[in-house]
Amino acid sequence: MFSDIKMMNHSEIAIISAAVLAYLESEGMNVATLDETRLRAIITVALASYLETESTVSV
Repeated sequence: MFSDIKMMNHSEIAIISAAVLAYLESEGMNVATLDETRLRAIITVALASYLETESTVSV
């Protein structure tokens, strides 16, 4: 899983990270108060979910 995330391009990671932060804020969370480790974990889970979805979608 982590090797797949490392292979993602930076724009994909940036877009998903921004979406995660926007979602957390829309749910009333103050992301500025979250520590870096927790944010990284949340974003990593989102990236893994994205990759899983991408690998199971058939064209």
